[in-house]
Amino acid sequence: MYRSLFGSHVLALQTYDSFISGEAPFQMLGMLGGSYWMRGYYLGRYRDSNMITAQVEYRFPVWWRFGAVGFAGAGDVASDAGKFRIDRFKHSVGCGVRFMFDRREKINARLDIGFGSDDNAGVYAMVLEAF
Repeated sequence: MYRSLFGSHVLALQTYDSFISGEAPFQMLGMLGGSYWMRGYYLGRYRDSNMITAQVEYRFPVWWRFGAVGFAGAGDVASDAGKFRIDRFKHSVGCGVRFMFDRREKINARLDIGFGSDDNAGVYAMVLEAF
């Protein structure tokens, strides 16, 4: 969900959930972390049959084609959907800069730094937004 606040300021919200029943191959399990879900944890740091994530991002212009973001997320993985506990969810926060290299298509290059709990951190350089 994207909400225009004022001018070019945007509040973006995302949830990504994955629920697998039965036996799944290891590489198909829900993976918390990476450049799209829960920045601040490396992709696959937490992996299991079920995953719930939620993120919020505040995007705003800075100057010319440059912008900035602040973000936060929460999520967890569990072997069974009934085993999720909100007090065990992992958290992440971070910030980033954007450069809009294609104004017509509004395509950004991004550089983000995210921090998770337990001294987890990550730096992400990508084209396109996290969501």
